[in-house]
Amino acid sequence: MITNQIKYSFALYSKYFLVSQQYNQDMYYHRIPLRSEHENQLQKLISKGAQIIGGAQFPYNGAYYIINTEDDNNIKSFINNDPYTQNNLAKTTYEQIYPQNDNFDQLSQLYSFK
Repeated sequence: MITNQIKYSFALYSKYFLVSQQYNQDMYYHRIPLRSEHENQLQKLISKGAQIIGGAQFPYNGAYYIINTEDDNNIKSFINNDPYTQNNLAKTTYEQIYPQNDNFDQLSQLYSFK
C-alpha cells in the first residue's frame, strides 16, 4: 500500500506528533494563573529543537498542537509538566502522525489562521 510507504519513509526523517488537550468546563477561569507556566513548557519544547503549530480552540474547549521533534520523550515531558494537565484542567493525549508534507514551514502555512 502506498500509505505504508509514505508512513515509513517519513519515520526516517522527522517525527510529527498530534497533541490533543480536552479542557474541562472550568478551564476558562482556572487557566489564567497557569497560562504563563503552560507557555513556559511550550518554550522548553522549542528550546529542545521542537517546532510547534497550534493552540487553543475557541471557546476554550480544547487545544491541538502539531509538534515536530526527534524525541517523543520531549512530548511526554511537556504533558507531565504542563500545569493544565497537572491540575486536572485538561486531559492530554498524543500520537505520532505522518503528514504527507514533511516541510514544516509549508505545514504551518496550511494550518495557520489567516
